[in-house]
Order: sequence, then structure tokens, then C-alpha cells
Amino acid sequence: MDLNLSRFTKLKVLYIAEELQLSIFDIMVGTIPQALIKKNLKKLFKISEKNVRISQKNGDLIISIENEPLENESKLPTEHDLIEAISSQLSQYLHSTLKHKITQRDLIYITKESGTPLMGSIYFGLIDRGTNLIQVRPLTGCLLNCPFCSVDEGPQSKTRLTDYIVDPSYLVEETTKLIEYKEISDIEIHIDGQSEPTLYPHLAELIASFAKNPRIAVISMQTNGVPLDAPYIKKLEKAGLSRINLSINSLNPKRANYLAGTSYDIRHIKQVTEDIARSSIQLLVSPLWIPGLNDNDIEEIIAFISSLNIRSKFPLLGIQNFLKYKFGRKIHAVKQVNMKRFKEKLHEWEEIFGIRPLFLTPNDFGIHPAKSYPRAFERGEKTEVEIILPGRLGSKFQNKREMLGSAKNRLIQVMDSKSRIGDRVFVKITNTEDNIYYAHEINK
Repeated sequence: MDLNLSRFTKLKVLYIAEELQLSIFDIMVGTIPQALIKKNLKKLFKISEKNVRISQKNGDLIISIENEPLENESKLPTEHDLIEAISSQLSQYLHSTLKHKITQRDLIYITKESGTPLMGSIYFGLIDRGTNLIQVRPLTGCLLNCPFCSVDEGPQSKTRLTDYIVDPSYLVEETTKLIEYKEISDIEIHIDGQSEPTLYPHLAELIASFAKNPRIAVISMQTNGVPLDAPYIKKLEKAGLSRINLSINSLNPKRANYLAGTSYDIRHIKQVTEDIARSSIQLLVSPLWIPGLNDNDIEEIIAFISSLNIRSKFPLLGIQNFLKYKFGRKIHAVKQVNMKRFKEKLHEWEEIFGIRPLFLTPNDFGIHPAKSYPRAFERGEKTEVEIILPGRLGSKFQNKREMLGSAKNRLIQVMDSKSRIGDRVFVKITNTEDNIYYAHEINK
């Protein structure tokens, strides 16, 4: 009996040795010893280990049951039984060995069964900033290494040690609870994060689930556009995506590569922009103005978007101001400008190109105040938390790092911690803004 497990589990074999290395949904990579699979089959179905062969064909994972005695044929498990048994073994073991395929960092799969809250951390889950817009963050990890990245993301990051990916059904369930609490029917779901959202393997399914909710009026997404192409855009359009916020910082190939921190095909990005413009998905191009570095590039981007002749009741350009962040990468030769100077520059471009407005406010997208989900803690409050996950921030060469604690159905980012998973520690809450919690460990 030959069983192509890839047809059922989305597993692809990267290589076979004593340890199988498997790719799941082309973003997660994990390993599992061949011996474990064989021992499991022997224990469950009395199949001799020597008669189980593990191979690959065109990248698919093939499990073959060979040379079992004829008298045992009636007792051989069905294909369904084998799939259930092997899938269960893989899911249990792979969780402890998962890596993000692009960043090569440890990857933690967040499910409802894990008991991990989806509110409280800036890294994954839900963020409610007291408006009708809800930020949904399904994963971390990016394929670019932008030198200005506010969160030091990408494969070359020196401070990010962990990645996360959230089960889509859990995301939808918790988002629905938050929407019901807000009691309004003009919700915007914005899919973003410390990541490239188009790397999320369940993105179209997630959007389709949101599109069924009558309280959700807009589903938007932030992307650098690199993983997109015409079929992917069509898939997102069919799922119900309303708007794509597309980051383009230069149309000059050399400077675009520099600002992406890696090889970056601007011809592909321009084609993606045109493909989005031809779809029913609204387009918002959101370049970052880096004073003195890409001034001319911003003007070229404005001219390019104007040439597409897109008709929309919403803005087509959302130029952002360059800011330096504590935990982000910095272009030290560039000085950030204050909000007054930023507005002045945008007004200059408005006059040159006849496009208004370039300085955008939440009102331009129908964003307004709405009931916030209750805060679980107050700033300065002392509380006990259970350490449940490693955080993102830290160094491989230090004995302290950020950890994620759980209390009152909230995640708490515990900074500079020496604790381990499972420890119960007392912390002092240092920040509660937007239901995002930071804390430091204290003595009881």
C-alpha cells in the first residue's frame, strides 16, 4: 500500500535522512525521525518496522507498507486509519521542531487548544485601538531586510529570536467576539503585523471567513507585494479582500534593492500594482519618505500611480513619514523630520501633481472611535503571570530575553526576563495602551 501523505497534510519533503525535513504550507519547516513514524505504526497496527518504507516522489511524502504476510491483509489498516495515525504523529512532533522557512527562526504554532490569548501582544493576534478598525496579525516574519524597518524584521534580524503563526479558525473566533463586543456594523479588518501577511498560508481562507460577517464592511491588508502575482491577487479578490496597502519606496532598481535590503524586482512590483488596479480590490500605495534619500523616488511613484488612471472614492497614495524606533533598524545618515515639515512636503507634492489629499487622516477611510475592549490591567499594577512562550526580543548571547506571560486572558510581554516556560512570576505592568501589555519581573 502506497500512501501519498502530501495530498492530505500539505507536507512536502525537503530531504530524507534519519530525520525527515518537511515543509508545511511552504512556510513552516520541521523535522521528525523516520524511526518514530515506524515505531508508531508498529504500536498501533502491528506493522513490522522493516516493512515501512518512507520515500519521496516529486517532493511528496510517500509512506509504503510492503511485504506484510498475506494472512495479515484483512487486518491491515485502511488508508483513512493510516492518514489519521501518521498525521497525528507528525502534528505532535513537528510542533516542537518548527522553523520559519524564510527567517530560519523557531516558529510557534498558536492554536485555541494551546490556551494562548490573542490579545495583549503586539506580535500576533488582535489589536484594538479604540476604533472601528481591528488589526489582525496572523504571523510574523518577512522576506525583506529593509534598513529602516521599525521592528528589525527579516532574515538578517539581530534582535528577533522567535516567529509565530496563528491558526485561522482561532483568529476568526476571537475576532468575532471582539466585533460583537463593539456592537457596530462598519468594522474594518486590517491584516498586518511584524511580517509579510501574504506569506500566511491560510490568507485567502481567513479573508473569506471575515467576508461572511455582516458587521465587517472593509477587509484591508498591508503588503510589500513581493509574493503577489496575478493568480494570487485573483484569489484574494474572490475571497473578498477590499483594499491592498502596497509598500513601494522606489522605482529605481538600485535604490529599491537597497531599501529592501535584498534583491527586489521592481518590474514585478510595478506589474503587481497594475494587476491590483485592474481588479475590484482598491489600491493604496504607501511609500515611506526618507528625507534626502528617496525624495525623487516619491515623485516618480506619484507620477506612476497617476498614470494608471484609477478611479476611486478613496485615496490612492498614503505617504508615510520616516521615524526611528527603539527596537528597529536605523539609517543613521538620515534625520527624521517633525510633523510640521512632513505636512509641508506633502502639500508641496499636492501642488506639483494636483493630487489631494496626500496628508491622510483616519476620516479618509471611515475610521472613527468605537468601544474599546476592556483593559485587564492598569499601568503600575503588580500581578502574577504564567510564562507560556518565548518572546521575540533578545540576543543569543545573553541570559535574559523577552518572554510572554499569560494572565486574565491577556498576553503580557515580560521584558529582560530570566524565567522559563511554565514559571509563575510576579511582574509590574509598565504599559497598557491599546490593550498591549509590557511588564518587568519583580520580587513578590
